[in-house]
This record gives sequence, structure tokens and C-alpha cells, in this order.
Amino acid sequence: MNWIMTVSCVALLGGLPASARGQGSGSVAGGLPGGFEIVREVDATLVSVDELKGAISLDEKKTGKRLTLRIDPKMKVKLKAEKGSALADRPELALKDFTAGQTVRVAYRTTDLTAMELKARKPDR
Repeated sequence: MNWIMTVSCVALLGGLPASARGQGSGSVAGGLPGGFEIVREVDATLVSVDELKGAISLDEKKTGKRLTLRIDPKMKVKLKAEKGSALADRPELALKDFTAGQTVRVAYRTTDLTAMELKARKPDR
């Protein structure tokens, strides 16, 4: 009986390191050296949208700072509209639908200031 328990324990403990190596960290490739990317979300007022230059400028509501973000043509930016916003009734959104003065929430990658998501919000926010 002791022999069976010893063999079982050795087999169990011997297999743990192999299964642990297969575990991922859940990170996104690229970004920081460890493979993680830091994404920041801010509420802002849209100042300008320049599709030719691939950039948007906005004023952060919390800090009042002007922020210019890249729009990478290779990476599709998620465009959304909150219920009650000026763009809420549109079935599909394009970057040209967003206009200066609009209240938005933007998610961007901090390493290269690239916009990942742009969401139209209700004006009172």
C-alpha cells in the first residue's frame, strides 16, 4: 500500500512542473518588455479628427490637458456610441462621424499613444 501511494505522489508531483509551464500570463504580445500593454481610458471633449494624418485631438475632462492620439490604419479602432448620444441611432460608425465639441470616451495604448476605442457619449457627461 505504501508503495502505491509513493508512486502516485511521485507521478503527481512530477507532472506539476510540466503543466505549470503551459500556463500563459494572459498578456497581449508587444507593448512593454514583459509583453503587457497599458491601456488608459479617459473622458474628453473632441477637438479635431484628421483622417489624412491619422490623428485625433481631445481635451481630457479630468485634467484639461490636450491629448493627440494616433489612428493606426493597420489596426481597426472600435467606434461606438452610447445610448442617448448624437451617434446612437447610426447602425455603423465611421471616424468622420465624430465631430469637434463632441463628448467622448477614448481608450488608448500609453506606449505609443494609439487610440484603440472611441465612444460617443451623452453631452451632459
